[in-house]
Amino acid sequence: MLTFTDLLDDMASCLDSPNPELLILLVDRLRPASSRDDEDIHHRLSRLIDTLRASPERCQVLHDYVLSILTTYHQVGLYADSGILGNEGFFTAVRQRIGWRFLPPLRQSNQLRDLFSLCFHEPTDARWIRHIRAEDWDALFELLSQVHSRQDLLNEVRSRVLSAIMIVSYRITSIGIEPELIRAYPAINEFKSPFLVQNREVIDYVECFKRILYAERHPDEQSTEEIPLADERPALVMLDQCRDILNRIKKNTRKQGVSLSLTNLLIRLEQCLNRIELLFKLLHQSPEQVRQALAEMLRLATRAQREESSVRALISINTELMAQQVTENASRT
Repeated sequence: MLTFTDLLDDMASCLDSPNPELLILLVDRLRPASSRDDEDIHHRLSRLIDTLRASPERCQVLHDYVLSILTTYHQVGLYADSGILGNEGFFTAVRQRIGWRFLPPLRQSNQLRDLFSLCFHEPTDARWIRHIRAEDWDALFELLSQVHSRQDLLNEVRSRVLSAIMIVSYRITSIGIEPELIRAYPAINEFKSPFLVQNREVIDYVECFKRILYAERHPDEQSTEEIPLADERPALVMLDQCRDILNRIKKNTRKQGVSLSLTNLLIRLEQCLNRIELLFKLLHQSPEQVRQALAEMLRLATRAQREESSVRALISINTELMAQQVTENASRT
């Protein structure tokens, strides 16, 4: 098996046209013999960290290689779709996942999401990724953040994250005007519904961030107007109000009952709210926030990769709310 040094040297030779096979081999090298062996997980990642620490040049190579890979593939699907239920309905989703057992969905060679599934193809990958120690994540990301960043590649990745934020925001708005949700909470059907307002705030944030990226790409274009920093806080306030409505509807289901269609909407809404908040953290000015968000995004994506074709996972997540209701009703009798 190739050593980390061998892999990094091979990456250095193909930065202009990154070879995705090297990323797959890197993950294979990090994958422990047992996903429950915390010491082996720590030992393997520590060896990579030590290799990077001993050679700043190889650290720069890994940094540039990962950014080059990201910009070579379509990223938005991984950020905006991975781990989030579709709108096809429960029974359609069950039939679809059963069908995937016999005829798996066609992979698209230009999608980062599909490359991710090739890297983390073992059923136990989500478990060992989840067991990586926080100090190991911090050490790895700290090393990678110290090298000189390719600003053009970094800005391209940020631009794709902004696109994902917009997509998830539109989905939140769409869910917020679903008749099933309005019946469960009629007060949503107002002009100043937070599901509508959050989208306007997100658009303002994205447009401001894009102006910053444009200014960084075109530093020679002087402007007398100072570009303000993108502020996600107004959008987060509205998203918190959306989450508050979500929690109220969940509470009301204890009295009014809950259907599979409403359950599906509530699950998707909660997943979208969690995802958009995570994407905001990926663009945060605080390096600590970004490092935590990167680790969490990797954990979520590997778990989604394991569960995307699982009928059991789909049934489990959809029946959780109804199971709680049955338990509470039984306790009253």
